[in-house]
Amino acid sequence: MKFNISLGFTLFIFIMLFAAACGTQTYSSGAALVSKTADGLAIRGYDAVAYRTIEAATQGSPQYEYAWQGAKWLFVSAENRDRFAANPENYAPEYGGFCALSLSQNTMMEADPEVWKVVDGKLYLIQNEMVKEVWEKSQPDLIKESNENWQKLRDK
Repeated sequence: MKFNISLGFTLFIFIMLFAAACGTQTYSSGAALVSKTADGLAIRGYDAVAYRTIEAATQGSPQYEYAWQGAKWLFVSAENRDRFAANPENYAPEYGGFCALSLSQNTMMEADPEVWKVVDGKLYLIQNEMVKEVWEKSQPDLIKESNENWQKLRDK
């Protein structure tokens, strides 16, 4: 079965609108745009370092908390927390943890920390598996568009 682009795009728009109505993520204004829960957890408390060290989405612990960019980042160990603290830009997800595909459409949608991909050493979080499939089909172009849109948002 051949994938119909207009049907896929329509489905993507529907998913994005549904998520906007149901989303619980917020962001701070200014240069420190970070997706966080109502209680201030970045990436819903998942360990940003574990995506690379053990290549898995892993829930962090409040025992190993680090404050950065107006959010609380949780880690599975003191070692991961310290790695992050030494170079947070290296480990934090792109686009403040918002969905990588949504940024290509100039919107900021909640991402699911369990739907992710590391590309060229950068962590991208994505809204859900279906959106990830769409994103992977045109990943280089969408990353370029997202980078441009993200820069504009950060410059506001």
